[in-house]
Amino acid sequence: KGQRASVDGGNRKRAILAFLRNEFPLHKKSMWGQKYFKDLDSTLRDQIHDYRMRVIIYEDMPASMIGLTFRTTNTVTEVNQQEMRNSYGNDLLATFIRRMVRVIPQVGNSTHLLYDVKSITKDGEMRFRYLAFNNHRLKMEDQLARIVHRVIAGETPGVSPDKALNEMYDTVGPIWEKNPDEQAKVEKKVKAALDFFLKIANAANTRRGGQGLTIGQFSLLTRVYFHMREKYGEFKVNDYLAFWDQFARAFLSVES
Repeated sequence: KGQRASVDGGNRKRAILAFLRNEFPLHKKSMWGQKYFKDLDSTLRDQIHDYRMRVIIYEDMPASMIGLTFRTTNTVTEVNQQEMRNSYGNDLLATFIRRMVRVIPQVGNSTHLLYDVKSITKDGEMRFRYLAFNNHRLKMEDQLARIVHRVIAGETPGVSPDKALNEMYDTVGPIWEKNPDEQAKVEKKVKAALDFFLKIANAANTRRGGQGLTIGQFSLLTRVYFHMREKYGEFKVNDYLAFWDQFARAFLSVES
């Protein structure tokens, strides 16, 4: 009821509700067989309905505290750094990064075209039009968080360690709440960077038969982009196919 965010346990809560709505049956090896909830006898259905769950509700919890609570209490399931950062709920920075990469069904947002989904396999795995990797364990969002960090750092090349990204998530959202113009400025620069990567990816698709950029190529391209921003400021690429050809040769030499 109302506007509440799930700090932890969202998958489990959704699975319980989905079972009660008869969206999937029990496993065929369960003691009751492969039955939907509606097919169980009334006594068992009543027992399930009467089961009491312990839920802790926090009132007026800031996004930074939501993230801290998730990080300090999630000790059962191994969670990577970006998955922890994703726990910042409706924080403005977390929301921007999340919605740039993936469609949130409840919101109906549009992602940046770089993250356009080409197809979905029978197993539910997404294949992307311009990228040869997916967002499993939030890899794409981790990459984007690092791009945002470099933009905030002045569009300069450099590393973005997890400690610095965590500090960014702790501080930037509240700053944006007080200064929407700062948010708009950062978002504009991030989208300009993604537009650049999209043009390179399109050239890569032309040369590679639509395979898209690998995660290694994308990571190196971000470093190239911020190097060029620092050295030239505003720059223009006249021939993206020629740019890709030279980049691909350089990448092979680095990779080997």
